[in-house]
Amino acid sequence: AGVAVAADGNIWTYERCGSSTCTDNADVNPVLELDQKTGIVLKQFGKGLFVEPHGLYVDKDGNVWMTDYKAKDGKGQQAIKFSPDGEVLMRLGKAGVGGPGLDVLDAPTNVLVAPNGDIFVSQGHAPSEDNSRITKFDKNGKFIKVSGKKGPGPREFIEAYSLAMDS
Repeated sequence: AGVAVAADGNIWTYERCGSSTCTDNADVNPVLELDQKTGIVLKQFGKGLFVEPHGLYVDKDGNVWMTDYKAKDGKGQQAIKFSPDGEVLMRLGKAGVGGPGLDVLDAPTNVLVAPNGDIFVSQGHAPSEDNSRITKFDKNGKFIKVSGKKGPGPREFIEAYSLAMDS
């Protein structure tokens, strides 16, 4: 469902546990690292941690960021930072809880880490969601601010989905 290339050239990808959701196959590792030349799977992790993985980002230190945009059984609605070996290093949002509050994420779709370490999370996957925004955190995961809202105008998003940053 998603692909990112790490600084070492290896390819990171994720899938939805052989289904449309990981709740159907909780024993499958959805996050995979592939060798850049052979495509051989080098690592797999994330078993039992996701409802429906959505976004993938690999930061300059090789950490793998994943978003989980749905909620079920106390999981989901989070952005999770993993070490390259699959250790959970940080969670943004409250597991299984979404909404417009500043302490939760609402259908998070992707992550981007700025050169200074600031973390941006896009949210509001479904067009029916009333909340479409980008939340900014510092490098330690402390909330800084929310930008945008649902709508077609300036500083508004129909569906905040993906993130990119130029120089």
